[in-house]
Amino acid sequence: MYNPEATNESGFSALPGGERNSYGEFTYMIYFANFWTSAEQGTYTGYARSLPYNSGLESHFYDNKIFGYSVRCIKD
Repeated sequence: MYNPEATNESGFSALPGGERNSYGEFTYMIYFANFWTSAEQGTYTGYARSLPYNSGLESHFYDNKIFGYSVRCIKD
């Protein structure tokens, strides 16, 4: 999908992958690219970032680790 607000200034081209919910179902696969970060807030909560397919805005939030989000591996 084309996002007119995307600039790719960072060189990171994310594609929407959605999430795996608490029932093991994959949802929102064409709407968001959700990523876990390395930060966490306790045993059950992690820090995530979300990139919507139709906006240049990024959001970040804490969420339960039961959800399946994408991860981005960066080679040192």
